[in-house]
Order: sequence, then structure tokens, then C-alpha cells
Amino acid sequence: IALLISVLLPALGLARESARSLVCSSMLRSLGQAQLGYSVSNKDYFAAYLTSGADCMFTNGAAVEFDKTPSTPTSSFDWISPVMGESAGLSPNRARRTLEIFNKFGCPSQRKINDIVWPGVSPNDMSQFMTAQRDLVFKGVSYLQPAAFAYPSSAAPDAIKRYAPKGSTAAPRTFVTSFPTPAVMPAAYVPRIDKVGIQPSNKVLAADGTRYWSEDASNRLLDFDPDPDPAYYGSFTDPGPIFDDSTAYARSNTRSPGRTNVKLSMRHTSNMNGCFFDGSVRTIKQPDAYTKVEYWYPGGSIFAGTRATPEARAAYEVNKPIP
Repeated sequence: IALLISVLLPALGLARESARSLVCSSMLRSLGQAQLGYSVSNKDYFAAYLTSGADCMFTNGAAVEFDKTPSTPTSSFDWISPVMGESAGLSPNRARRTLEIFNKFGCPSQRKINDIVWPGVSPNDMSQFMTAQRDLVFKGVSYLQPAAFAYPSSAAPDAIKRYAPKGSTAAPRTFVTSFPTPAVMPAAYVPRIDKVGIQPSNKVLAADGTRYWSEDASNRLLDFDPDPDPAYYGSFTDPGPIFDDSTAYARSNTRSPGRTNVKLSMRHTSNMNGCFFDGSVRTIKQPDAYTKVEYWYPGGSIFAGTRATPEARAAYEVNKPIP
């Protein structure tokens, strides 16, 4: 009996993980289809920091705090509420909507819960986040949008980088722009389907990823950012595995000595699922995630190499365009 158990348990574990990965793929496919549907209704622009998050950025987050609508982004980087909010009947309350996204629209293999709500900021509705964490507990982040598809380029003209709502008399505000490393995006890039590249099947719309694991020896915990207008990325966006200092995927000793962040993000037998801009959902094997720059950047971006993974630096020529 002991021998049979020792043989069967690993197989059962793999079967369970295979089933969880299948559910995760289905969730990503639904999110991808909703994002593509959103673009059809919005002149091919998809939900991202530079589009659906613009009003939130302009108001320093005031446009989204407390109760708004199910499709109001929970932060300037939240692309899920705008595409899923109405159809999924998400809560109009920002704190509860965030909880529903993390808990109801999460990957079943992401079973780590947030230990705390990050106290580094204090939005006006922070008490509502604390109440939701106390009563229900926020599950860890499951899915991330690659930042290069959400931001304006560091080389973008002011017409793209600066924004004021239509009819506003206030001075335009400037979006945060992407880092010029490890690649420089085309100056004219905006989050629009026709701008991602000529091979949408090689461009990641969203993928597995969990942010904000802290591996400080005295303070190991997972938290999330409740800031309605974070300085960078927030809980819905990340530069991706290609960026060697990514909070979600970096393998450096300074970022995560035990690589718990990688285990949380690449949680399907050390691989990850990704939804691409052609609507397909595929397993992204870990070596490909750390090598294929074109997965994480719009076509025509120029590879700079700096702060890229060793695999990417070995595979791509500096100052050459990415397909």
C-alpha cells in the first residue's frame, strides 16, 4: 500500500495541476476575449493605463475612489474592470471590486493570499480595503498586462504623453512613460490593436504573474498596492520576465533570494499561461518567457539590452528592431 501511494501521489498531483492550468487558460481566454471586445467598441483601443486609466491618472486617482461603476478601473493600471465589470456584475465599490477581481477571476493555482494591504499609501478609501481584508481576505494577484503595451514610449511626443479630459480647462498632465530599457518602444505607439505588431500571435495580452512578494528575512509576506494611481505598474501590470528586475519574475538574489516570486508567477509546473493578441492562450515555457523579447514588446521596438535577462542579451542584437 505504501509503495502504491508513493507511486500514485505524484501522478495525482500532476493531474490536479493540469486541471488547474486548464481552468487558468479558460480564465485568460475569457479576459482576452473581453479585452478584444472592448477594443471593437473603442476604435481598436484596448484597456490600459494610457486609455481606460487616463482619467484616473489625470485626477491622481480621485476619479475612481469609493463607489463608481462596475467598469470603472480600480486604479489607473486596472484593465480588467473596464472589460469585465458590467458583464460580470462587479461591485461598484472600488475595494470590493478589487477583491472580486483577485478572488473570483484569479488562477486556481495561485493559492497564496495577501498577508496585508500595503500601507505605503493612504488613499481616501483605504479603510474600505482594510475592512475587506479583515472580513474576506484578498487573494494574491493572478494576471498581469505587459507594461510595454500599456504605457506611452519614452520617446513619445507630447501629443501622446500629455492628457486632459475633453472639455477640461485644466492643464494637461503627463503620463508615466516606459523605461527605455531593455527596449525602446516606437515613439508613435499607443494601446491600439493595429500598433502591437504584425504578428499578434507573438504578442502577450496578459499572462500569469503575482506581484509584491517580499523576501526580507524578517518580513516574508505578500501584499498588494491599493493606490488608485501608482507611480509604476500597480497590481495589474508588470514589465514582464524579460526585465531583469521585475517584481513578479526576476531571479536575482536582491529581488528574491528564494525565488518565491518566480514560483508564484510561473506556477504551472514552472511554466506560465499567456493570452496573446490573436485571442489564443498557450503555455509559455520558462526559457521562452525569459528569452523572447517580442512577447513583451510591440513590434518595431529597439532592443537596448540594458536590464534585460542574460537569455535575451544572448539572443538579440543591440540597437536592432524587435519583430
